[in-house]
Amino acid sequence: MLQQWGLSDHADAVYRLLLRRPEWDTAKIAAEIGVSETSVEQAVDALVELSLVHRSRGFLRPADPSVALHMLLQRQRADLLHRQKAFVTTEQTVNRLIDEYNRLCVTGARHGYDRLDGMYAVEARLGTLSRQAKRERLAILPGRQATAMLDAWRPVDDLLLGRGVVIHTICQESARGDSSVLDHIRRLPRPQGEIRTAPVLPVWAVIFDREVALVPVDPLEQPKGAVEVFGAGIIAALSALFEQIWHSATPFGVKAAISSEDGVTSQEREVLRLLAQGLTDQRASKMLGIGVRTHRRIVAGLMERLGARSRFEAGVRAAERGWITC
Repeated sequence: MLQQWGLSDHADAVYRLLLRRPEWDTAKIAAEIGVSETSVEQAVDALVELSLVHRSRGFLRPADPSVALHMLLQRQRADLLHRQKAFVTTEQTVNRLIDEYNRLCVTGARHGYDRLDGMYAVEARLGTLSRQAKRERLAILPGRQATAMLDAWRPVDDLLLGRGVVIHTICQESARGDSSVLDHIRRLPRPQGEIRTAPVLPVWAVIFDREVALVPVDPLEQPKGAVEVFGAGIIAALSALFEQIWHSATPFGVKAAISSEDGVTSQEREVLRLLAQGLTDQRASKMLGIGVRTHRRIVAGLMERLGARSRFEAGVRAAERGWITC
């Protein structure tokens, strides 16, 4: 029954048994279904993540299936809607690229984009464009891409800074604890070189001199490669997106913004927003650029502050307090 939500047969058996024997502990459950207690603990962790089981004062409490399974269906529906919106956005971007390509071909102008297959080709092209930059390089680097790209650019950045090229980069807030990123920041002379952070970033993108940019072929599948675009309309849109995020992002040396009224950081607010959308820990942590355990620790802390016994209740209470908007 529960396998369609990615749960194992053991987790399904544990949940069904807890519905019949809610007073049993993991040792009794393990003996009953014939698996190790470690396997039962892992199954319970998976059930807790989906709010099918709650831990309360050392006991396991199965959620009412009429409520819990309905919530799982709502999460699945929300995930499908999120994927559909992402597909529509990507489709619109592709259509704009194709339209511009067709217009340029009719006028005999240079093609509006080139495709780079595979990350090796992408990294090589990024290095070439960085060395050729004359005025500025603007980069949006979500997740763990920040560390890899900043390390690769370090030798080139010294040359760019020597030529007076502006280097502005936006990373996710999770990068604030990355020693490699912090070392890179210490080497950047402000305001010519600066890194800021935001809780969530849409996709990675690097813009050179506001004339050419690299964006991913597929935001969810980085190894597929990138598209190099140089059409004026697309570059203007990407530059506007960068500026919008840049002005609301937090500079290093300044603590992540905390509301004076509710004491919630911008990252915690994003965690709550993604929680309300029904995203799994794996999906939400990836969007936030943090580890799954870190995400779960933040969720647990927020639930404690809200006095919530389930993630659904946490979302409801956060909305009631105005921490997030529905």
